[in-house]
Amino acid sequence: METDQEDEIEALKAIFCKEGELETNKGQDGHQVTIYFQFQHITFKRDFDSGNTSVTVSLPSSYPQKDLPVITLKCTFLSVNTLLILTGKIQERANSLLGEAMLMNLFFYAQELLEEEAHKYLNTKLELAENIRQSQINGCCVNVKPNLQESIDKSETSVYDTQAMVPADDTLHDKLPESTEKPSQKVRSRNDSKTVTCVLQLDHMRSKQSYTKLIKKWILELGLTGRLCFCQKIILIILQGNISAVKEYIVKNRTTNVDVDSKGRSCKERMLTVLCEIPCDINTKFQDFAVLDLQTPRELQVLFSSSSMGDVYKEYVIDQLGLTHSKSADQRHEHSTGSVAAQRH
Repeated sequence: METDQEDEIEALKAIFCKEGELETNKGQDGHQVTIYFQFQHITFKRDFDSGNTSVTVSLPSSYPQKDLPVITLKCTFLSVNTLLILTGKIQERANSLLGEAMLMNLFFYAQELLEEEAHKYLNTKLELAENIRQSQINGCCVNVKPNLQESIDKSETSVYDTQAMVPADDTLHDKLPESTEKPSQKVRSRNDSKTVTCVLQLDHMRSKQSYTKLIKKWILELGLTGRLCFCQKIILIILQGNISAVKEYIVKNRTTNVDVDSKGRSCKERMLTVLCEIPCDINTKFQDFAVLDLQTPRELQVLFSSSSMGDVYKEYVIDQLGLTHSKSADQRHEHSTGSVAAQRH
């Protein structure tokens, strides 16, 4: 069980890899993982500093087979009642996953819930600011809706810790307000509809045929597009699609037995690296998913350049190839329309 917990934590580190984004501690009672989420807005940047919102999951030694993790939410812009409700939703999601690896699932779910609440909070702030602005323009007294001001007042609070408030059992849902949505229902935040391009690097494939088949299966199930590229010793996966589907793919790839080790035993992908995740626009969108065996780094560069992702190649991929960047080479390849480009469509 110790190894299983460490595998889950390593998978989290590969995704939440920014400085200060993830903290881990190991004590006598087991592992503890904290992820700090950052929800920033140009107008209210102070309210959404990355240190203001965090989710901590404490793992008992018998997790995941027998016991559930203990979940703690901390946030400066949400009330105690709201945090209690959110923690209850996450805890019930955990209840439904007992016996399974669930850390990635719980953290992504918590992120969705908190992003949704952050947008609500920002909209409330913006509505209040607009009311004040309109009143000043009209030269009259500010008339703030009572429920609007009340919701803001409740949010202007110190950091709350919900760990001691939430029991890790099925009695929790009975204590929540009747209007609370059941945590088992899928909650989609506004960012769920965002389309992204994510470039992943695999360290190796010993069982290339079966591994590739599994990748294609997941891509089809999740409605993603992109390319699986083999270029000399480099293996890259370019994923495009809904951000939630991309994250789900990464979870599958990190937590499922996908390959075999040197002794022929099934093993998980512990060396998957997320090179980048960027917004995807229509000029860079692949229409399907394909497997490409590229002979030279030049062919790989042509693939990125012809898909309007030349900057991605320069910034994130070229270092993995161990090459020295050449401006003249880029200028030549930027206008190249070789056979690899034709495969894009």
